[in-house]
Amino acid sequence: MSQLLSETPVDEKHVKLRPDIQVSSGSDTENADSADQDWTDEEEKALVRKIDLIVMPLLILGFYSLQMDRGNIGNALTDFFFRDVGITQNQFNVGQQLLSLGIVLLEIPSNLVLYRIGPSIWIGCQIVGWGLIATFQAFQKELGPFLATRLLLG
Repeated sequence: MSQLLSETPVDEKHVKLRPDIQVSSGSDTENADSADQDWTDEEEKALVRKIDLIVMPLLILGFYSLQMDRGNIGNALTDFFFRDVGITQNQFNVGQQLLSLGIVLLEIPSNLVLYRIGPSIWIGCQIVGWGLIATFQAFQKELGPFLATRLLLG
């Protein structure tokens, strides 16, 4: 495989676009897996472990919050939720489906924004925004705000 790669001609225009790529001439018989690495296997394992210890608790917390939201809306139904918000059972069901629709529709635009401004800013903004929307659900009194909050929570 590496022999095929080393014998493949390199288009000069691609090299100009990517100055970080080193073009070697001749027949290198090095294994493709033993490319120049700036880290050891132990360092890579330590980094993966560190990322797992940071990212996994955040993901667990996020999924827990989503599940808590789903459970709380179910508990609210037993406590005169329809009368307080001014909606019917069918309107409530539409709102619940909008939660899933929001996840599907807004995922790609969210990832595009994430790519543009970076995860440290975007994820923080999402956490604050989600918290505000979830908090202000307590003050909704009509169908429109109910549907809007369910869509945005997705």
